[in-house]
Amino acid sequence: MGLDAGSRQDLTVILGKLITTPGLHLLLLTSRPDDILPGITHILCLASGKIVAMGKKQDILDSAYTRELSVRENKKINTKITFPAFKKVSAPADPLLISMKNVTVTYDGVDVLSRINWRMHRGENWALLGPNGAGKSTLLSLILADNPQGYKNEISLFGRRRGSGESIWYIKHRIGWVSPELREYYAGRTDCLSVVCSGYFDSVGLHRICSKEQQDKARQWLEALGILHTADAAFNTLSVGEQRLVLLCRALVKQPELLVLNEPYQGLDTGRLKVITRLLDTLCAQVEINMICVTHYEAELPQCITHVLRLDRGKVVECGPRKGVI
Repeated sequence: MGLDAGSRQDLTVILGKLITTPGLHLLLLTSRPDDILPGITHILCLASGKIVAMGKKQDILDSAYTRELSVRENKKINTKITFPAFKKVSAPADPLLISMKNVTVTYDGVDVLSRINWRMHRGENWALLGPNGAGKSTLLSLILADNPQGYKNEISLFGRRRGSGESIWYIKHRIGWVSPELREYYAGRTDCLSVVCSGYFDSVGLHRICSKEQQDKARQWLEALGILHTADAAFNTLSVGEQRLVLLCRALVKQPELLVLNEPYQGLDTGRLKVITRLLDTLCAQVEINMICVTHYEAELPQCITHVLRLDRGKVVECGPRKGVI
């Protein structure tokens, strides 16, 4: 998880050589059939804590079980989703969401980002691409107002220049953020409704009392994403896919102007991946929201992505409309 295409290919080659080592056996755990290595000889399939199929690889891949699995995955995709309406902005909003001019971030004398020039307007949804170490996480830290070097650069977020008197919370209130590592912060028996409600306050854990109206809105988002049944369940007892949907509700409950998705597909099986992709496309069609999606799986980007920014070694190597880049 978290590896770019080149690293995944290198790892596949290495594991392929290990499989041929005399006396060495390999056990591969994966939720995606596409990740099964050529040298794998047998497959064991689990569902709901039980063995549902096992045997030689090709026999399992050609079996009725695998064909039925594909059908079941497609049935999970709800084509009639209705999201809670966002409140209309009364005053005209600045058409420019993000502006960066010659932005450079340096650590220990090394430029992690070098002279980044980029603008994001309302109505645009961007994919942020690039290999591991390209500078994507650093760029996100500037957008999320988590990087102090944002103050020494020419950066504007939501119409305000960084360092012009705006608060960090002015920025964070306008951004919904989803990232796989968020699930690690909700330890213990935190129920899913509390996880969603914590999105109102941009906190990890719910440390303030939510109004009935806020709780009702949180339940509406859980229902819209098809997981209302998890409201009272402990977050850490859910599957990775259900946790990702809960975190998406957490990001959306405060009706942000910008949704930032950092590796939203990491660790998901094929079925849940299709569900979330469909959700994002439907969301953009129904709600006035802008999106930045960071992923190493370009083929899995939702159709609503309109533009692409690609980094490599801290520099912009491609920037523009999606059709002209990928």
